[in-house]
Amino acid sequence: MKNEPKKRLHRNPTPPSAQCLPEDSTHPDPFTEGLSCHLVGGAVRDALLGRPSAERDWVVLGATPEAMLERGFKQVGRAFPVFLHPETKEEYALARTENKTAPGHTGFEVRFSPDVTLEEDLQRRDLTINAMALDPRGNTLLDPWGGRRDLEKRLLRHVSPSFRDDPLRVLRVARFRATLNGFTVAGETSVLLTEMVGHGELACLSPERLFDETRKALGGENPAAFFTALEEWGALQALFPELAALKRRSPCRCHHRAATLWQHALQALDAACGLSRDPRLRLAALLHELEPEEARGLCRRLRAPNAYQEAAFLGCRFHKPVRRALALSPTGILRLLDAMDVWRQPERLNGVVQVCRADLLARRAEAASLPQLTFLEACLEQGRRLTGASLKLPPGPELGLALHQARRRLIARLRRGY
Repeated sequence: MKNEPKKRLHRNPTPPSAQCLPEDSTHPDPFTEGLSCHLVGGAVRDALLGRPSAERDWVVLGATPEAMLERGFKQVGRAFPVFLHPETKEEYALARTENKTAPGHTGFEVRFSPDVTLEEDLQRRDLTINAMALDPRGNTLLDPWGGRRDLEKRLLRHVSPSFRDDPLRVLRVARFRATLNGFTVAGETSVLLTEMVGHGELACLSPERLFDETRKALGGENPAAFFTALEEWGALQALFPELAALKRRSPCRCHHRAATLWQHALQALDAACGLSRDPRLRLAALLHELEPEEARGLCRRLRAPNAYQEAAFLGCRFHKPVRRALALSPTGILRLLDAMDVWRQPERLNGVVQVCRADLLARRAEAASLPQLTFLEACLEQGRRLTGASLKLPPGPELGLALHQARRRLIARLRRGY
């Protein structure tokens, strides 16, 4: 970034829109009085889009760490000074520049000082839509890189050639494809992303970073776009080799809407988005064509929480027998429910049923109402009403056998209605 030309700061005196500005954009309080603070990043982008923003970040010009500490701010950044507001806990970062010194996401030399300008701070950011600022009164948009124009075009475009220095940006841009519905990646940015993948620095990303970006993408409006973007830039094989392998596997004829299992997995992910906003279900739907241990291994490699690992493993292991439930005998159905441990953890059946629905919806539109799914749900609902009290038996070995037999009779009776 040292050799890149400075951009003249464009000041637009017209506010983005009164209804889109973050609440309390003037931010008058004794802790920031006298500081040159600007609202930056995603909060400005979301304000212009009319979207709620989860958090607000500020950049502070002309200040020192000592001055921030004297005002009661708490320092949380080690590599560069980031401070938490004493009351709002919003992040205030001193303006800084960055220069690449080593491979990976953290291989940067950071320079912060009171003479770093707002233009220099915005220049180090990834995309033009994230390189805008609002002045302390919120009535002037500072936009040196054309971010507002790119927002109007719904375009994801990098700020400067130094974009290539941070491999995490491959994941971030893919995530924005998933969370900012309808946005496309500029051609020159897509070329740069492909080159970045080819340099091999994705291997330097931590599993926690990979999972965090994946989790955020799964919560977006179009999570499949995250994975198709990675595929387009050549990153799918490096980050999710289990999924990349699905491109080489042809589905059976019942997957008539897909040419490969990878396409079917993406269709199942799309279907899951219509069923739930739970990122665990969405991930399980995407992974359902993997072997159970493959799915578990992928989740463990990402260091995903246990709830994600369990949802993916159960979806892979049981979605096929659940789909064929009406072809099983009452004993076989009971064994299936026992294997899922649904009597103690009833939420497990719902998770597997939702994966099965997504799988079937990806094949044919009428699949969501297939009878085997409602049948198993009825078996669980009524089977859980069978207790020692209802059978008039005390705890002990006899109760376990009696519950087993009563559940089997119940399943046989319910089976006759389907």
